[in-house]
Amino acid sequence: VGLRVFLLAVATFDDLGAIVIIAMFYAGNLAPIWLGCAAAILLGLLVLNRSGVARLAPYVLLGVVLWVAVLNSGIHATIAGVALSAFIPLHTSGRGSRSLLRRLERDLRMPVIVVILPLFAFANSGVLLENLALGAFVAPVAQGIATGLLFGKTIGIFLSVWLMVRFAGARLPAGATWDAMFGVALLCGIGFTMSLLMAHLAFPGAESAYALETRLGILLGSLASALIGYAILRWVLPPQDDRQPSRAAAANPGPRFRGFPHEP
Repeated sequence: VGLRVFLLAVATFDDLGAIVIIAMFYAGNLAPIWLGCAAAILLGLLVLNRSGVARLAPYVLLGVVLWVAVLNSGIHATIAGVALSAFIPLHTSGRGSRSLLRRLERDLRMPVIVVILPLFAFANSGVLLENLALGAFVAPVAQGIATGLLFGKTIGIFLSVWLMVRFAGARLPAGATWDAMFGVALLCGIGFTMSLLMAHLAFPGAESAYALETRLGILLGSLASALIGYAILRWVLPPQDDRQPSRAAAANPGPRFRGFPHEP
């Protein structure tokens, strides 16, 4: 359980970090007027949040206007969605009130899985097999991206965890070993949506000379990370039937990361 929570947390903050990088390094010509409009809309969202407004319509309306403002400000419009989600209330006042954020998350789950992600994949991850040569697989851009996903992320995440445990007083998740943590760090090298988005921004244009190489690099690096990570976890983790904790283990959960809650 602790390893799954860790993997989910890394995936979440990895995407947020990518969005921050997009905002900082891939902004175009900034438009102060539109930036001011976006700031005013964010202030309005803050007022809605602090006032306890639990209806979705005002947030959606301001969110659409925020997207238009950010799109015209020179900053990538992806930031608008992240900013909007930060102001949708998780907790609502009043007895029996349901969380607006949790309800929205539930309602969007199936459309995202069935429509949005497949549409994004269809539009952005296609690799033309016509005239595909072996040299495209070993091109510097493809190899650089694949190496970054497979080795860069694995080393960075695993080394960061080791440093936190060694010097910051953190602990591994309950029942986890360093072998299993290494396997999870390999899985963190799986990249798709944000990797494709950043590659598109770095080499703009569908007909870019590097479009094929970037997609091949992302697919190769992600596939290698998934297969090697799965193989290591399959080797070091006990069978599913042996993972049920004993009563003694449940009473004494053992080491874990600070702040990692156990499942109720």
